[in-house]
Amino acid sequence: MIASRHMCPLGCGLLVLLLAAADPSRLLAETPAAVMRIDYYPVGSWERRDDDAHDAALRALDVAIFFPPLCPDEQGRLRQDARFAAIDRDLSVPLANLRKRLKPEAEVWIGLSELTPVLNSEPAQRRLVAELRQLCQRHDFAGIDIDWEEQPLDADRYAEGVRRIYAMAQPAGVKVSISHPSAKEYLPRAVAARDHYDYLMLQVYDRHTLAELQHDVGRYLRAGIPAGKICIGLGLYTLAAEQAGEHDSKTYGEVIARGGSSAESTWTDPQSNQVHRYNSRALLRAKAEYARRKRLAGVFTWHMLMDAPYDSPHSQTRILDEALGKSPPAE
Repeated sequence: MIASRHMCPLGCGLLVLLLAAADPSRLLAETPAAVMRIDYYPVGSWERRDDDAHDAALRALDVAIFFPPLCPDEQGRLRQDARFAAIDRDLSVPLANLRKRLKPEAEVWIGLSELTPVLNSEPAQRRLVAELRQLCQRHDFAGIDIDWEEQPLDADRYAEGVRRIYAMAQPAGVKVSISHPSAKEYLPRAVAARDHYDYLMLQVYDRHTLAELQHDVGRYLRAGIPAGKICIGLGLYTLAAEQAGEHDSKTYGEVIARGGSSAESTWTDPQSNQVHRYNSRALLRAKAEYARRKRLAGVFTWHMLMDAPYDSPHSQTRILDEALGKSPPAE
């Protein structure tokens, strides 16, 4: 059947039905998918804030990753990772503060950092799994996110550490995600552990063109990671040119407060004359559309406290939520 460019809407509908009947997978592949909207919730940073500039962004989330973060000691006991802002009270208090700001159907996952301390001890691994089980039951966590980025790390040892947690979580209906940068050095661990996680949180934070994003995601797709497991991460901060082996970074909110614009993808610091790169409004929309067209599992951000206030037209989380159809419900 050849369709005229002037065919009426009814004819177009008939053509779609005929194509779907001939090849249902084609219609599925060309239909944009609903994707999860996820953000990390660094507990120490949220506990120190004194405004509600980002509360509306929280209400748009499908998943909030409650991120103290926790990590095991050498005996497998869970502790807060000392590299992050300390939390001086029981987790139940900040967890309650988070949940009251989310929509009722949103999920909360608990965030872990590296599992390296328990790799060489079978008893420590068993204790860690037992503590995680109790933690998820006590606080009703719907998922466990493992942000284990240590390099170098043998892929098989990594997979074994993730497998133990997944074996505990799956029967309880608790999801497991792994999180790491998108560089090729991390690909072997994602492949080795492929059957032991539900989602791969791919940190493409510093990919400031759509082509760079497509290249990195494509590498994981070609290696056999299903699109429905991949979530892409967008950083709500800027990067300037590397100097002395380090990147100068500013929060996106600071850049907007100092005269930057979401219509642009760069901002020049008038004091240092450094050029900072970030996601423009158009690029955010393009990345959101890419996630939907490729039927990826989700889009996550690190993290919304770095953004401009949600009621600002320059807010990256707001632009992203609108592109994904995730505007927050009315209070």
